[in-house]
Amino acid sequence: MKWQYYSKLSVAIGFSLISFSSLSAQTIYGLHQARQFRSNTSSDFYIQLASYKNKSYALRAKSQIQRKSNYPVLLKEKNGYYQILLGPFHSTTEVRAAAQEFGVTTPMQRVSQNTPTTKAKITRPSAPVVQNSAPVAVTKKDPVVPVYKDKDGVLPANHWFIGVGGGWMDPFGTDATNFASSGMPGFPDDRYVTNSSDSTGQISGFVGYQWRRAALWFPATSLSFEYTYTFPIHINGVIFVNDLPDAKNFTYKYDITQQLPMAKLKLDLYQWKQFMPYISGGVGVALNRVSDYSDSPIPGATVMERRFGFSSTTTTQFAGSFGAGLDYWFNYNAQISVGYELAYYGKARTGDGQGTLSDNHLENNLNSNGVVVKGTYFFN
Repeated sequence: MKWQYYSKLSVAIGFSLISFSSLSAQTIYGLHQARQFRSNTSSDFYIQLASYKNKSYALRAKSQIQRKSNYPVLLKEKNGYYQILLGPFHSTTEVRAAAQEFGVTTPMQRVSQNTPTTKAKITRPSAPVVQNSAPVAVTKKDPVVPVYKDKDGVLPANHWFIGVGGGWMDPFGTDATNFASSGMPGFPDDRYVTNSSDSTGQISGFVGYQWRRAALWFPATSLSFEYTYTFPIHINGVIFVNDLPDAKNFTYKYDITQQLPMAKLKLDLYQWKQFMPYISGGVGVALNRVSDYSDSPIPGATVMERRFGFSSTTTTQFAGSFGAGLDYWFNYNAQISVGYELAYYGKARTGDGQGTLSDNHLENNLNSNGVVVKGTYFFN
């Protein structure tokens, strides 16, 4: 009796070790095979849902699946791939029940295997099917469900997003020459020459939608609405009284602030690990406000005092931008972008002048080179 007992115990332990050491004997590849799985083996079973080359994407997929499932979800590395496994299950009945329930509540893709399948329709075999056997097609068809695709390690999903940004812009094209009345009948108008403009900061907020593809080339496209505020740009210039070349008697200055609502389209060109270079373009309107005009005599050049200036006003202009930069994915929900933007903002102009300047105003073009940094949050 003892010999028979120890013999049975040795055989049981041997089968357990074989089952434990063979991952393929414990793993069912895909929900389709799991729904019809049968086996005489007594061990733990796992259902492989997907396989990824990139660990970060595998972690994202695992997190998303775990939120939608009451079953344990594991991540295991094998032969350079990261496998997402559902389980363990302790019987084939549990495997079939879990596959049926999980397939209804959480659509997943069957992971492609190299095992051959037969196209002939046959009835379900009455004998048990061992785990290593090739999958067969049966007359009863499973319902077609949406799938995740594991192509190039990218998890395709579309997302709404919000974000904030900041940057530094260097205006150009502001140099301009304007003429305004000198207030001296019979004498030429005064000449106003803009000779410098200061760099300034910008802040922005945006909301949009992103489409992602399961591909390395052109992995994502985004459409967003962005609002940008530009801090004061200081414009400086000199006044030549009566347009005389040697009569540079006054300096003048004014500020330009800007509100910029714009629609932007962004295309990520290629994905390398978590980096994606991009290009972008936008159109919108620029609300260019000119304010705080003042002028003053140049010491030693004149003793005259000017009595009139120009009022403040806001001009609405067409605006456009083109940009290029680099996106970096911190995780499934967070991204930071650093880029360059070339922008066109139309014209900025003062209001009409006072007194003898009532029929005159000053204006200049406004464009910019800018560096921007943006943070984006993607909703699941």
